[in-house]
Amino acid sequence: MVGSLQDIKRSLIVKMLPEILYQKRNNEIRSVCPNPVVVGQKVTYYVTEVNTATIQQGATLNVTGSYQQHVVFNEVTDFCKEWIEVNGYKCPLEPGTYNLVVSELIHPGPNDPKNATIEYDLRVEVANPGDPKTILSCLEGKYSIYAP
Repeated sequence: MVGSLQDIKRSLIVKMLPEILYQKRNNEIRSVCPNPVVVGQKVTYYVTEVNTATIQQGATLNVTGSYQQHVVFNEVTDFCKEWIEVNGYKCPLEPGTYNLVVSELIHPGPNDPKNATIEYDLRVEVANPGDPKTILSCLEGKYSIYAP
């Protein structure tokens, strides 16, 4: 696999998908640059977030990644801190349209293959807190990482 499992989990935590297969709500991935993502390079995600409900403080981003039909990670992070606040907004975030940009460096791992692309199946959910949580957005699709 490309990168250590920890690097992959960290790098995919704040990412939406370059190819959207399913979408709940009207969020749009405007671009992922570069695509595919390259280990050792900075990647930037440009997302249009269209909220039809208020995003509450404590909203979560849940990223589940699979490789060859096996779940290799499942991470839950604070959506407000990772996406909303870094773009100058605050939760609760009222309904509306917001342009979000998140960048990060994809760190190489000791077990990276050389000159290979790994394609993951991802499911990304944004949910408001509660019991049960209210899913605000759900994206599923392929996510590729290239190791030079």
